[in-house]
Amino acid sequence: MRFRQNIYFERDVADALDALAGHKGGNKSQLVNDGLREWLRIRAEKSAGTMLQQRLDRISRKQDRVSQQVHQGLELAVYTLEALMLLVHHELTVTASLQEMDPAAKAKGDKRYQEFIDRLGVNISKGTAFSASNDEAARGGLSAETGA
Repeated sequence: MRFRQNIYFERDVADALDALAGHKGGNKSQLVNDGLREWLRIRAEKSAGTMLQQRLDRISRKQDRVSQQVHQGLELAVYTLEALMLLVHHELTVTASLQEMDPAAKAKGDKRYQEFIDRLGVNISKGTAFSASNDEAARGGLSAETGA
């Protein structure tokens, strides 16, 4: 089905269309129709490509943000694991059994806990892991006391 359209061309475009129609069999409508169809097809492809590029850019930015969040979460997990490992090591190797309600034992436990916190702070600030500092703690770096 065809629709009638009134279109105005500039003189140089009209002259070029007349010259082209004279060589191609004289059908100006078909020439304009074919040219406009091709132009619309190319424009639609460029538009789809632009939209795809923008979408890929958004996905890439989101992936970067997720990667940063995962990295931060892993760092937190490493610090938490470090604290847990030091606490277990401290409890199993350094801390002796304490009697309840004994003020001297409570003071000793508080001191050992503060040493634990200090050691954890040192490990985190140096970026060292428990396994790297375990030898030093075993040699007495965490606490000089080993008895009750």
